[in-house]
Amino acid sequence: MFSISEGLQNYLINPIIKRFIGGVFTDNQDPDNGGHECAHFMTFKFRLGISFVAIIIYYLIYRSTIKKLQKELTTEEAKIVTQPSLLELILGYFSIGLFIINCIYKMNSGQLIFIMNPCHMISLVEGYLLISPNGLTQRTVYTVLMNTLFSPWIALFFPVTAGLDAPFEVPLFWIEHFNCALISPLVLSMAHRYYNKSTISLRNHLFSHILFGAYQRVVLFPLSQLSHVNLNFTLCGASVDPFLSFFGRWYYIVSDFYIFAGGEVFHRLVKIILSLFKKIEAFIMGHTHGKGE
Repeated sequence: MFSISEGLQNYLINPIIKRFIGGVFTDNQDPDNGGHECAHFMTFKFRLGISFVAIIIYYLIYRSTIKKLQKELTTEEAKIVTQPSLLELILGYFSIGLFIINCIYKMNSGQLIFIMNPCHMISLVEGYLLISPNGLTQRTVYTVLMNTLFSPWIALFFPVTAGLDAPFEVPLFWIEHFNCALISPLVLSMAHRYYNKSTISLRNHLFSHILFGAYQRVVLFPLSQLSHVNLNFTLCGASVDPFLSFFGRWYYIVSDFYIFAGGEVFHRLVKIILSLFKKIEAFIMGHTHGKGE
């Protein structure tokens, strides 16, 4: 006799599970992808305790910074809302297209759960910002984006391409990461719609860092714990992490600090580079106008 629960299991739940994690755990899987050993790198209670304390700290920092940030983003100058340029629209739809292609690749390989990793989310967010008018919400999201760029650059410095076996999937990895780490942020910042001198600052970096951490602890940690898939290394550390052997399981909290410190140095460098680009642009525009007169 046909059972409704059996039918749901066979025709709905199992196919969904197969698309999300069915291809993750194979004989030649990358140990960094997860599995039994990775899931037992530390206890569930340890992860839960660290996450609980971290979320409380994140909330307190959020409460103390969000009003200052939004006040800064609602000044008279920032209230000017403009529409995206043709270049922004093209690049925006390109970024969203990269996200959709990644979804298709991962669905076909049974690894759709990896679409939740931050770099894919950053690609989607950049697409949204590029095709949207620069209202308060978009300016806030842009500020967070520019202060979390260290994440896709880490993926470029320490690439993990194991398991990307479909045709053109490895080139897609490089195209997506170069786009979300360099091309889209540069176009967004040079388009005169979002960037200002206070976009990259210690306070904004701290605000962005705790939002990134909250995504790790509130979204990725439960998904990883339930599936044993190592989403952005929330189950066990990355084999390419030079600090992992030193800190062991404590990387789960210490990484917050050394990633923040590295990010602070990196984002200051980004600020200097953007400042140089702005000066070069101003010089070219001034020289062009001078000739026109």
